[in-house]
Amino acid sequence: MWHDRCIESKPKRARKKNINRIKYKQASRKGIRRGGSKMKTLLIRKNQKGFTLIEIIAVLVILGILAAVAIPKYLDMRTDAVRNAALGAVSELNARERLALAQSKLQGSNTVYADPSTNLGPDWNSNAAIVAGTAVVFKGKNVTFSRAAKSLNQPATWSLNTVN
Repeated sequence: MWHDRCIESKPKRARKKNINRIKYKQASRKGIRRGGSKMKTLLIRKNQKGFTLIEIIAVLVILGILAAVAIPKYLDMRTDAVRNAALGAVSELNARERLALAQSKLQGSNTVYADPSTNLGPDWNSNAAIVAGTAVVFKGKNVTFSRAAKSLNQPATWSLNTVN
């Protein structure tokens, strides 16, 4: 609300407009309807709530830029995660080969050890055994492993070929 001395310091015409605004605001607070659309235009709107169109567009542009950067990064991270899981599977297969060689040596066998299980669980190849050189589906990506030959004193070694 305008203070009395603020109203007095303004020219007469401006003073009258301000007084009308004050009267309209006081009347609207009390629930009294004042007729005429002229009075409605004199209402000062303070504390307007909401966002302007420019602010909304600016936020949408910023979100679009963030999405354009984040989505390719997410896809790269997903491929890296599958590659790292495949490297973990290679370590598991190599450990099984070394364990099978050690068990055959402990039993005193002079022949090449039997192939260990290559079943890595339900996430890998639908719970079937992994065969070297064939593509295995893991989390929607094709992964191919290779296996070097085993000998009497050396276990076979697995390695990761491709992740597509």
